[in-house]
Amino acid sequence: TFISLGIGVGQTLGSWIYLSFGFTILFLIGALFSLIAFILVFWIKETLVNPQKFNFKLLRISWKDVFEPNVLPAAFVMLLSAMCSGMIFVLTPDLSTYLGISNKGFFFGIYVIATILIRLLTSSLSDRIGREKTLLIGCFILVISMLLVGTSNSIVSYIFAAIIFGIATGITSPTMFAWTADLSHEDRRGVGAGTMFIALEFGIMFGALLTLVSYDSTKSTIFLTFLIGAMMATIACIYLIVIIAKKKKVNTLN
Repeated sequence: TFISLGIGVGQTLGSWIYLSFGFTILFLIGALFSLIAFILVFWIKETLVNPQKFNFKLLRISWKDVFEPNVLPAAFVMLLSAMCSGMIFVLTPDLSTYLGISNKGFFFGIYVIATILIRLLTSSLSDRIGREKTLLIGCFILVISMLLVGTSNSIVSYIFAAIIFGIATGITSPTMFAWTADLSHEDRRGVGAGTMFIALEFGIMFGALLTLVSYDSTKSTIFLTFLIGAMMATIACIYLIVIIAKKKKVNTLN
């Protein structure tokens, strides 16, 4: 929730600060927020029972220190859904301009409100019906949101698309992290979370790179890009359906 809140508020507030005061003030305020975050670190309580003292030998890492194979199913879904987010990050500022909206972070302000509200309503959904089924619902809504964003031709339809995208991410993001925790060994949850974030960053990167291929800075090519995003989310849906079917088959045999 707080990741989405930070992104949404940062995009919306950042655009307003830039329009009102310019880049210098924008990044000075960003530096101030970073300083506040740094100071708050000193009030965080350590949760490890027996934490090791830092030494430079701990910086020598191997592949097993950054990759947890058990969380690959969750990481794959994260990769595909994050590609949609990468497209959103790159294209919604331009789409806002095409629709006559001066605040380029407008979409994120709407989306984060929807995300927070849906999380309040569905926070325990995956605990009741399961991670995979919850993700399937979220990814299906993500498919719809990509098509809605790509076909937005008015401020009203744009707002509606942002709300649907917020609902999709509000359902999928916490569920993927919960699924990651379920799949990780108890003593490798940190590595599992790291694998998930690697998938997140690669997904955003690949989504942004895809816009270089499909988008030529014209409104007419926006739909093609979001259609590709819808295809990525559809692949995630198919993958989850296969996992659910396999689980059901195993349970039936047992």
